Amino acid sequence: MKMETRERNVVKVAGAILLFTLPALVSLPAFAEPNKTDSSRAPSAQFGDRSPMFYTPNIPPGGGSAKKTVPQSEKSPRDEAMKTPEMSFYIARGDADACGPGCSEWIVGDGRFVFGTIDKFRAVLRKAGNRKLPVFFNSPGGEVRAATALGRLLRQRGMTAGVGRTAPSICGGASEEACAAFKRKSEEALHARLSGFGGQCNSACVYSLIGAKTREVPPNAVVGVHAVALTLEVKVLRGPVPSKAKLNAMAKSRLNDVNENLRGYVEEMGIDPELFDISVKVSPNKVRVLTRDEIARFGIDTRKSIESSWSIVGGAQPVLMKTIAEAKTSPGRKYRSSMIVFTCDRGAGRTLIHGREPDSGEDSAIQINAVYGSHNFAFPVNGRTMKIGEMFYVTRSAPVPRDFFKVAEADASFNIMEAADSTQLVRKYSVPDLNKSLDDLEQTCARSTSAQAN
Repeated sequence: MKMETRERNVVKVAGAILLFTLPALVSLPAFAEPNKTDSSRAPSAQFGDRSPMFYTPNIPPGGGSAKKTVPQSEKSPRDEAMKTPEMSFYIARGDADACGPGCSEWIVGDGRFVFGTIDKFRAVLRKAGNRKLPVFFNSPGGEVRAATALGRLLRQRGMTAGVGRTAPSICGGASEEACAAFKRKSEEALHARLSGFGGQCNSACVYSLIGAKTREVPPNAVVGVHAVALTLEVKVLRGPVPSKAKLNAMAKSRLNDVNENLRGYVEEMGIDPELFDISVKVSPNKVRVLTRDEIARFGIDTRKSIESSWSIVGGAQPVLMKTIAEAKTSPGRKYRSSMIVFTCDRGAGRTLIHGREPDSGEDSAIQINAVYGSHNFAFPVNGRTMKIGEMFYVTRSAPVPRDFFKVAEADASFNIMEAADSTQLVRKYSVPDLNKSLDDLEQTCARSTSAQAN
């Protein structure tokens, strides 16, 4: 049987064109001619019939035996990813340390991975010139082969990659179409704010992320995995369409090859293959969000302490947030996240909210104080559990003294001291540009109040 492979995995098999619309990493294997006497085959189509037939093979994660077919009407991460615009790249510029210590410029990678993604990335690298900028992804996934190709380029160049949502200042109040046009046409770096909160790197994006020499995942960003899925688009030139059994067999073989290559890629990048072993067990119709412990254990981001930049989050009630994830020395969970939140000042002063991941019920008997300079104030002993993003926190709130910001800014930090039984833990929060971030928050609060009034 004559067979050839072309761009986008187009394959001629017994007169039918088969297109794998999700990627593969290996060359297609040869298949036998379909049995022309097979009564289960699909009806024949005449040469020149241009109506494509879409067929999703009933193959579960890992390529085993199928037990259940997901209804076509059910929304899945793949469906949502396909609605996301193709990935675009541009250079952003923020305040000092906006993208990490000593980093104020970065490459933004927003959108869905497609076959032309790596060409767009090479173009932005040429624009960056000799500057070795990090790239921060905000992506639901896309084509796996495009993602691994970009990952290998990141490793070849020794680049840093992270996860975060970039908000260009020029896009404030603009429509999505206008904002996209600003990004495309800009020849200079766009002034922007980078935030881990709301940032995601799911599915195929993870394979680009792990390709980077250095990976940075803020404590409030999402890294999610699931199994690869294949969809066949069949367009008949002449003769019968292969039977469903034949299509399933082809897709199963192809999927096994893809999975074998993906696992090899993970190992090649120095990442624990357990990352792949977990992902292959997750249905393509779901996303499994990695915990901070897993992100560290797999070798994606092994930093012992990760502190986010200031982020303005929330819609009708915006707040200013900073999060920290720290390695623990006690048994059990290795990392624990905490956060601080400043509210808008609506005339009665600000409120400071402190949140920490619950652990072993100790939160019911803990005293928390904010220490700034030689002053301090206490939070209530009892807290309440809230889900923020993908994480649960036990939160406590207290009014902020008027002199807090001046003293904290002068010291460039303040501490949160936690005391339970005979143990005491002190977390230091740096406050670079705190006053500027608070000014930005007030402007956001004013716009929110105005919008609600209208």
